[in-house]
Amino acid sequence: MPEEDDGSFGSVSPAKGSQAKPVKAWANARLLALVLFIYYAIMLVLMERRLHWTPPIRPVSAAPEWFSEERAMVHVVALAGDLPDRQISMPQLAQAHDYVEAQARALAELAASRPERDVEVEVFRERVTGSVDMDFGGVPFTNAYRGLTNIVMRITPKGTEGRKGLLIAAHHDSAVASPGAADDVSMVAVMLEAARALLSRPGGALPGVPLVLLFDGGEESICQAGHGFFNSSQHARGLGAFINLEAMGGGGLPILFQHTGAWVVAAWARGAPNAHGARIAQDIFDTGIIPGDTDYRMFSARHYGSLPGLDIAFIRDSVAYHSSLDNVERLRPGSLQDIGEGLLGGLVSMASALAKDEGVGKLGSREALRERSVYFDLIGAGMVHYPDSLARLLHTAPLALFIMLPLASVPSGQIAGLGQIAGLVMHRMLAAAGRAAVAFVSALVAPAGLGVACVLVSGRSMSWFAHHWLAYLMFLPLAAAAALRPWMGLRAEALAQRPHQQGHWVACQVYGVGLLLSALAAGLCVAGLQGFSQILAMGGYLAFVLGSLVDNSASTLTPLALCGILAVATAPLAAMGAILGTFLDVMMERMALTGHHSTLLADGVIGALTGSAVLGYSCCSLLPLAGYALGGLFGDGQTDVGPIGAQAGPARARAGPASVGAAARSKRGGPGRPRGMTKAIWSSRRPVLLLLAAVSLGAALYGHTQLQPYNRDNPRRVTITHLHETGSWVPEDDSFAESAARAVAAAASAAAVHPRAPAHPEDVQEPPPSPEEERRELAAQLSPPPPVTSALALGIVDSNTFAQMFPHPDKQPLDLPHALKGAPPAPLLPHHYASLYPLDNLLGKLLLPAVPAREPPVAVPPYVRFIKDEPGEGSCANPDSPSSSSSDPPSADATCANASACAGRVVHFRLFSEAHCWGMLNITTKRPLQRWSLPSPPVAAPLRPAPGTPPGGPAPGYFHMVRFSHEDPSPFWELWVEARGEDPWVVLELSATYLPLTAELVAVRDALPDWVSPTWIGTTYHSSYRF
Repeated sequence: MPEEDDGSFGSVSPAKGSQAKPVKAWANARLLALVLFIYYAIMLVLMERRLHWTPPIRPVSAAPEWFSEERAMVHVVALAGDLPDRQISMPQLAQAHDYVEAQARALAELAASRPERDVEVEVFRERVTGSVDMDFGGVPFTNAYRGLTNIVMRITPKGTEGRKGLLIAAHHDSAVASPGAADDVSMVAVMLEAARALLSRPGGALPGVPLVLLFDGGEESICQAGHGFFNSSQHARGLGAFINLEAMGGGGLPILFQHTGAWVVAAWARGAPNAHGARIAQDIFDTGIIPGDTDYRMFSARHYGSLPGLDIAFIRDSVAYHSSLDNVERLRPGSLQDIGEGLLGGLVSMASALAKDEGVGKLGSREALRERSVYFDLIGAGMVHYPDSLARLLHTAPLALFIMLPLASVPSGQIAGLGQIAGLVMHRMLAAAGRAAVAFVSALVAPAGLGVACVLVSGRSMSWFAHHWLAYLMFLPLAAAAALRPWMGLRAEALAQRPHQQGHWVACQVYGVGLLLSALAAGLCVAGLQGFSQILAMGGYLAFVLGSLVDNSASTLTPLALCGILAVATAPLAAMGAILGTFLDVMMERMALTGHHSTLLADGVIGALTGSAVLGYSCCSLLPLAGYALGGLFGDGQTDVGPIGAQAGPARARAGPASVGAAARSKRGGPGRPRGMTKAIWSSRRPVLLLLAAVSLGAALYGHTQLQPYNRDNPRRVTITHLHETGSWVPEDDSFAESAARAVAAAASAAAVHPRAPAHPEDVQEPPPSPEEERRELAAQLSPPPPVTSALALGIVDSNTFAQMFPHPDKQPLDLPHALKGAPPAPLLPHHYASLYPLDNLLGKLLLPAVPAREPPVAVPPYVRFIKDEPGEGSCANPDSPSSSSSDPPSADATCANASACAGRVVHFRLFSEAHCWGMLNITTKRPLQRWSLPSPPVAAPLRPAPGTPPGGPAPGYFHMVRFSHEDPSPFWELWVEARGEDPWVVLELSATYLPLTAELVAVRDALPDWVSPTWIGTTYHSSYRF
């Protein structure tokens, strides 16, 4: 029977049968659904606008003391537009060093021209060499570098001499195949413009401590130049904190996503006008789910450094990250203005904190470094933050509130039946918590299952990648249906209660949600995942407040109470929705680079994350109210409500022990659900659930049959390596190789200043020989000529297979340019992708036999020459574990107590590379290396036993992976290793990659579909030697 609206949110629902009396519903379901719909529509629009809001862009003509994005963009165009190939080993990186140094010296002149002479600016060009033992995604290796360049600018306001300084860092090199406009030239431009704005301000507005601006020249090779600065630069001494500026996308929403020390978060939140960030981002990044690294690890006391500090990065438009799309045109307008204003305010605030701590030392103490902070922003309107020590109290308090709640439900002065009443309330809360657990799990599993099923049926993953709206349309309705399904019968259940008990029944459901959230928050808090714990604890607090507003003994939900509920929910909803929604958007974009682990991974992950976003958008605590509203949206169905006296039990504040037995008799059909009510509940909820499920299934069908996963603006990523294997080739001597390297370098330098080039045409009178011609002539003079076997090593880094890119894998891959016609794919060996170590574990791989490059990037292939062998003697308490490193070989007169175990030799060898390169040196020995010439200790990993080897035996050997890059003028690199044991053999494998594009690489790249973009492309030479 239709409801009769009495002008309030309540309604009358007559029961069936002569003995039933009409019961006034606690809320008008249709009106409540309409209010919730309008509320969510407004909230989503406001959140979307706020999350994409940027401050007004200040023009070039803006006052000099203000940050201007238009002025900063001049640097972006000069670096990313005019010098797009700024990778280590490429000539344009040296030109970028020159540009940054020139701009820094111009700022030094600006400081010198100040009439007050109240600030000194010094500029330094430093070259760094060293190594560090690292792990990337759980894979251990040594990261070595030679001759990398950093530009350092030191700003010392008068009166701050001797104080601990503030380091600000960004890198001006770019990833392979990427102009790096956002990553990280945008942040270099922000630093230059922020420094200019500071130097245009009066002396009283300058920072209270010296500033050290590091323009890192080698971050994309896994933070090598940053490590070199912090471990060898004189300007790394005497620092008190740091700010690292990064970009994981094409611009927009600069978030604080990593930190060391709670005080730096507090200082940043005070100073940055539009601070963004959430602790959950750091928890996620620490898990390694998102592959990546930044110089933050090199400076932070939590990792390789010793400082407190912040890591701040752009996260929007991750599709452009490390690709050709990261160009000047794609940078989001307003992004630089946003981070520029934040940097100016934040650094002044952090400098002020350091100045106040001068002579105290509290901010650099071990306790301050260990203390971390929980933080989140209210969609840019302010940042909430508090230390972990307080978080352990705040995040476990909701659980204590809900445990005590049943006792607080007993009316004051009523001692009789206290245990029964409290037990009944707790029983209802636990039953509701169980219902909430079903809702939460269903909201995650249902959309993930849909995504997996679509991939299994269609054979294609990520149909939503180029169409984010499709992911929302596919997964969000089904996730909402799964989350709401357990609550769709809530209205019918409430109608079975006494008139003044309906609100209490709904409140118990909300309390149950809060109880579950609070228990999860407490568990995650104990585990140290305070970011996740904060979100769940926030939901727990909200559930407690909402439940208290609902549980007011009123017979109906009044408009005032509903307004109070929505007002209280607004701030938590904005925070939780923004955090989880933003993370979902970022992960949809990042799925292009998460690795080829399984074809089911991407769709399953995005489906589950969409479910978590649904829970976040509802703050979980609003699910019972939404279920109540939608459960009665299409009418009440057949609702059998028995006589009042037989209905389920007591209100929170007016319950008596006599009612407990009556409540216990309502057992079937769900918690407190009268018999025969199942049909009524299904008749109410079926249309809503079917509609939501139909929308998801229809979107999935359309997406997997009509849409392509990729397009030019959202490309698929591949790696392209033209592999040249030269066996154990070594030339007769090094003199020709050295002279060839000098000749090619001279030809390259001359070509750079030819009249066709922009720099100093008057320096060249005649057209110089091209480097390619020089190499071609020199290559013919090699003796003996190197034997070369070539292949195309292709890699994919997302969940789709090669079949998606090549619909006919038995034919089309073999038709790629320079692949040998008719040759099947070659078997894979570990060294084929060694140049990409440690990222090679993320790749799907396809190796095609190919022809060598006609005009290779080097005239003389790289090689390793054995120099000499010395007896190895020294102490080694445990010969099966690496011990130390040294730049000097072991002393010949050292002694060892266990001569048989430690006997061995020191092998000296020399690497040659005609041009600067990215390389990988694999040193394999019978026992782990004890010593070598690199500054960091050896990092060893056991070789896998051969098939059929009995388990538990010793490893057949150990490998030591050394990733290296260099800009050293010498083509030679001399190293030594000390191998020990009874049979101290040493096997060296060298993989050297050269990034200049050959005709073969260009042809392969251009033959791929236009929606495919290389994220790595180069020519690799591999050789192997046994000493």
